[in-house]
Amino acid sequence: MDSKVIMRVPDAIKELPKKRLNHGFTLVEVMTSLAITMLIFSGVLVSYIFVGRQAVWSGYRLAAESLTIMSLEQARGAVWDATTGLNQVTNLNLNGWVWTPSGTNGAGTGTGWMTNILDVPLQATNNIIIATNFVTITLFFEALRPTVPLQEVSVSTVWSVYGFGGTRLFTNQTASYYALDSTL
Repeated sequence: MDSKVIMRVPDAIKELPKKRLNHGFTLVEVMTSLAITMLIFSGVLVSYIFVGRQAVWSGYRLAAESLTIMSLEQARGAVWDATTGLNQVTNLNLNGWVWTPSGTNGAGTGTGWMTNILDVPLQATNNIIIATNFVTITLFFEALRPTVPLQEVSVSTVWSVYGFGGTRLFTNQTASYYALDSTL
């Protein structure tokens, strides 16, 4: 019985037309496999480019965040003392500084800006990315007993990156509150 099964397989191959045994893949099969391969590789390349752009954007975002924190730390390090009446928070190194008083108790809002270079590693070219910090300082009085003067420092860092369909602007924004160094 086993010999009949073995005999049938070679007989079945001999019975197939010779024309079918001599040909490889058809042109349609080759073109279909090439199209599938091209789709897979183009997807991989597009994904690789997208990941590279996201990595650049993340580096710029982190550098812009460090500029934002730098401005907040300048305000934090400034002296605001009730005993001497010294308020250096409103004397930050800003361009276009404008103080707008609101009320009779000295409250108000100040705005200014400064530019800086994003601290990102660059190639040997002179490509630098400029970021602008827009700083708003608001002095107000909290209605506690006794009344507590507070300053809100808000920093918005605007920076640009090329490669997402042109040049696009992005903004990092952070705010913090500061109280007097000593009590009244």
